[in-house]
Amino acid sequence: AKNKAQEERYLFVFSDLMLVMKPTGNQNEDAKMKFKMVASAPLNKAKIINIADLPEKNLQHAFEIQLDQWKVTFCVSNEAEKIKWVKDVKNCIKEFQREVAYKMKKEQQAGK
Repeated sequence: AKNKAQEERYLFVFSDLMLVMKPTGNQNEDAKMKFKMVASAPLNKAKIINIADLPEKNLQHAFEIQLDQWKVTFCVSNEAEKIKWVKDVKNCIKEFQREVAYKMKKEQQAGK
């Protein structure tokens, strides 16, 4: 399998949705950033996986986001940043799951 070159990507996490975006066009400090969507999925279909460092593959401080059929590997600048990203994304997914479970329970109780 051919390794893809590392490219700049942005991860947007909302209360119910996750988007992987890439910047488009010329980005300068005065202009608003513009993005193109690479992948998206509702949080109930999202997973985050911690990846061990593989210096021989130029993979350090990495984690993988799985969105339905998409897999995107993110590399951040240091281990502390990686730990924070993994923790924050996992918390967003768990909070969404709790919200869905609460709504389902409330609907079941209303149906009785």
